[in-house]
Amino acid sequence: MKRVLKWLGWGLCGLLGLVLATAAAAWLHSERALNQTYAIDDPPLTRSTDPAVLARGEHLYQTRGCGACHGGEGEGSVVMDAGPVLRAVAPNLTPARLDPAYDVDALAAAVRHGVRADQRGLIFMPAATWSELGDEDMAALASYILALPPHANDPGQTEVRPLGRLLNMVGAFPLLSAATLDHQPRQRETPAPSPTPAYGAYLAAFCADCHGSDMRGGKQFGPDMPVAANLTMHPDGLGNWSEADFNRALRQGQRPDGSQLHPIMPWRATARMSDLELEALWRYLGSLPPLADAK
Repeated sequence: MKRVLKWLGWGLCGLLGLVLATAAAAWLHSERALNQTYAIDDPPLTRSTDPAVLARGEHLYQTRGCGACHGGEGEGSVVMDAGPVLRAVAPNLTPARLDPAYDVDALAAAVRHGVRADQRGLIFMPAATWSELGDEDMAALASYILALPPHANDPGQTEVRPLGRLLNMVGAFPLLSAATLDHQPRQRETPAPSPTPAYGAYLAAFCADCHGSDMRGGKQFGPDMPVAANLTMHPDGLGNWSEADFNRALRQGQRPDGSQLHPIMPWRATARMSDLELEALWRYLGSLPPLADAK
């Protein structure tokens, strides 16, 4: 009996040691990634106080999903609390909380590269969505953010928790978009708004983070979340939808059968898009190859 207890004790000690070693390895792996720096040297942008530019910046902020996470007034919010995995916080962007190091160019690095003012990567920032946002639009968006009135809200800090660090170590939970983006300095053109597939493609970058670059869907953010829908004109997707159905979904969050879209779909943001923007999106989606659902 004593021998059995002895072996059991050694087994438990070995298991505990394995758990501790795995936790330490996960911590070190994620800390190495979180402390990596990225040098961003895009052509400089210019802050504007022109009312028309600020209005354009507000439109971009409200329709491209910034407000869905950071709040309609830039006050910040807790975007997700996934228990042992992650607490994702979109920080307060107003002068009451925003680090003074964030000028127009630092904001552009955050939005288009997922890189903080201190050159480290931003956690849970979907910068791939805006990596090709045109310089004119980026300057308008940054100018609008810098003109926001102060808001005292403090939503706290993003926390990568133990299970999130373990999942990151095994490649199942990417933390930083900065690790995968092209950081080569370059100018980015802002296309003229028009009801064309080309302009729709520019707008659809906002959709790609969930629906995929080919718009066939398949991404799921958690076990209790729906799979992102197929947006191609395949029968699995929008093949049986009319343009009026599409507009109703993006303006009212309602499918053709009258059911409501899941709240993760930011239809309150797309509801503020112009008629021209919705038409361009529809034409772009109609120009894509009709693909079956991603598996």
